[in-house]
Parts: sequence; C-alpha cells; structure tokens
Amino acid sequence: MNLINQGRSAGIHAVLATQSISDIAKKGGDALVGQVLNNCNNFIIQRQNNHDDAEILSKLIGTRDSFQLTSQIDKLVNNRTVGSVRTAKEFIVHPEVIKGFRQGEGVLLNKSLDNRTVLRFRRGAN
Repeated sequence: MNLINQGRSAGIHAVLATQSISDIAKKGGDALVGQVLNNCNNFIIQRQNNHDDAEILSKLIGTRDSFQLTSQIDKLVNNRTVGSVRTAKEFIVHPEVIKGFRQGEGVLLNKSLDNRTVLRFRRGAN
C-alpha cells in the first residue's frame, strides 16, 4: 500500500490484478481489502463465484433510486387489491448478475467520474 500511495502522489499509476477480493483478504484481512478498494478508481469486474465478493463489488459500483411495489389481495372484500409504493435503493449491478457473467463479460467502473459510468463488454465472435 505504501508503494501505491507514494506512486499516486508522484503521478505514477499502478495496475493491480487479482482473481477475487478473497485473495486480498487472505493476505491482509479486511483492512487491506478496504485500503485497496479505496485507493483504486478504475475497476474491471468479471464473474465472481463467491457471493460475498460479488456483493462487495456490487456495493462498490453503487446503488440507484427505485420504487418497490407491494400488494395485498383481500378475498373477503370483492377480490380488491391494495398496495403501496415506496422509494428504495437497488444495486446498479446486482451480485447475481456479477455471479452470472459469461466468459468475456464484465463491468468497467471508473469512480473518478462525477456520474459513474458502468459499461458491459463482451468478447466479439472470432
């Protein structure tokens, strides 16, 4: 982490690559995971088999406002449906989507932009 921090202050950028967040945690625990994620601005996220890793990455990508609908059917009063609408937050990219990426699919995240740009890429046919 010292090398990354010193390089960044000198205008030198590092490229870090790992198979999973669990690999980082294995070497240095949650503290190192936090340091690495907080010191990186660009991420290429591909399929993760571990749900916890996929959820951490979904949280990193962020959330957006959404609406959740609820309904209740009361069969005693003319089969009338009642419900409610409330605001909620939902993942921009859900952990299940990250776990389901096929070969060559993923998300590119650049945190330094004011509005995060999330792109999907997929390897073209040969």
